[in-house]
Amino acid sequence: MEELHDGLRTVAEAAGGRTAAARALRRKVPGLSPAHALAHVTGLLAGEVPAPLLAVARQELVDPFEPAPAVHTHGVDGGR
Repeated sequence: MEELHDGLRTVAEAAGGRTAAARALRRKVPGLSPAHALAHVTGLLAGEVPAPLLAVARQELVDPFEPAPAVHTHGVDGGR
């Protein structure tokens, strides 16, 4: 999340402010509405992202856990 926020700060400083950063955020987290993305960026630049918006971003950015299928070995454990 810190990497995303660092990138958004850079976009906001270099490319035209909050609106450009909100667009960049929506490309990464399409589940945020334009208003929520702008609120996220506004909070970020002010020092604190609102918790509900942070939760949405985290949920979309984290890959779902997929356990590996079981592995069966034959002859490795002494023939059992």
